[in-house]
Amino acid sequence: MPNDLIVAIRHPHEALLAHKDPVEVLVRTARELPLLVRSWTLARFDEAYAPGKLTGHRILVHLLNVELAYGPRLRMALSSPGHLGRPFDPNAWRPIEALNNGPVALTAWSALRAVNIRVWLQVRRRYWAWPFAHPEFGAITLRDLAAIWAGHDLHHLVQLSAIGRASLRGEPSDQWAPEPRHGTGLD
Repeated sequence: MPNDLIVAIRHPHEALLAHKDPVEVLVRTARELPLLVRSWTLARFDEAYAPGKLTGHRILVHLLNVELAYGPRLRMALSSPGHLGRPFDPNAWRPIEALNNGPVALTAWSALRAVNIRVWLQVRRRYWAWPFAHPEFGAITLRDLAAIWAGHDLHHLVQLSAIGRASLRGEPSDQWAPEPRHGTGLD
């Protein structure tokens, strides 16, 4: 398998990250996401960015679940040499997730993100190559984890922005938003 294909699998949102510092993206997302949705009504949270895709509520719940899963992954990688990460399938959480409230999910996400950023800001760059094992990806580094996490944020910010832009024009968002460029099962 060619190396570039392995990178595409490990970093499905690499193009969105485009050589940005991933920790800076995580910090910026913590500021921008609440501002993006602050004026939304509950009806706007019910909008999807494209037909048959996730609503604003579900995107925010999904982001909360990722924060819940990736925070411990970061801590285990830092504290347990030879750590074997566990796979995380956010689609498997969707049917059992009772929360379908974007504003509540955003509040919880914001608190968790603030705590996780504090950990990231303590990681010295010399540890970015620190490997840990992952059953699906093999050896993965803290740099990989940060890039995946930040790129994932940007991916969903695009979706939430599409919902918000439709709101500004007074249109239902699922009537005009473009389809995502890749298939992760969460588009």
